[in-house]
Amino acid sequence: MTKARNDSHERGIPFLSTEGLVPLPPTAYVDQAHMQISGSIQFSTWLGRQIGEAVSTGALSNVNSPVWSPILTRWPDPKYLSTLGLTDNSYAEYLKYI
Repeated sequence: MTKARNDSHERGIPFLSTEGLVPLPPTAYVDQAHMQISGSIQFSTWLGRQIGEAVSTGALSNVNSPVWSPILTRWPDPKYLSTLGLTDNSYAEYLKYI
């Protein structure tokens, strides 16, 4: 991570660090290298919010300090775990189908 951060800094490329994150819950993974749909939704939601916030605050435009390192001490309890990642309407249709 340090090499990637340093290389990014030297080139003035924004760098989003995940060092301040707690690990996703074990249920977010199929195995050690692959996320389940719940994990990918959880991580993608977090990532989208971080990039949006970084862009809106100008945090990624400062080439002298291009590191965005948010802190997350607890992942939110996702509703979609109980609906298999589907919207309420899609989950209701799924239940009718099975």
